[in-house]
Amino acid sequence: MNKLKIHLFFIVVITCFSTTLFSQTTTISGFVVSSNEPVPSALVMLKNTEFKTQADINGKYELTAVPFGEYELVTTAFGFEKAAK
Repeated sequence: MNKLKIHLFFIVVITCFSTTLFSQTTTISGFVVSSNEPVPSALVMLKNTEFKTQADINGKYELTAVPFGEYELVTTAFGFEKAAK
């Protein structure tokens, strides 16, 4: 059976800010797109954490209250290959 492979490209826009004096966190937001078209309902998560969200109809996602650090962003959507960056 021939498998249709579509690479999922996404744009990551990171906006950093501190929410309180005692806890420094950041918001990670962006758009999930394929061939410059939004991928609605894509699942976006930070690997090996509990942070995850679902993209809206325009492919926009936002992960809030993420502690500062380095993470691998993973996204999956029905009909697409899993992508990580």
